Amino acid sequence: MKAILDQNMTLTERFFAREIAKALPNGGNIVILKLIERLGFGSRASAVGALRKLAMAGIVAVRSMGQKGTYVKVLDKKAWKELAEEED
Repeated sequence: MKAILDQNMTLTERFFAREIAKALPNGGNIVILKLIERLGFGSRASAVGALRKLAMAGIVAVRSMGQKGTYVKVLDKKAWKELAEEED
């Protein structure tokens, strides 16, 4: 998993993937703009790109909920946990 993400994600996307995994250990709903505001860093495009690439890798399934945020369903719990536990 790590090699696939290292090859396909920018450092900013990897940062957001890790932060989203920490914020949603079992999946759930996240409002990306609130996450960016809380972290004080990044752009919506980077966070969305990270989720899109995680979905393409089969780690999560993502569904937009409009203004309510984005629903993240964890498909590969082991990879998701490893991502959350990564060091910067």
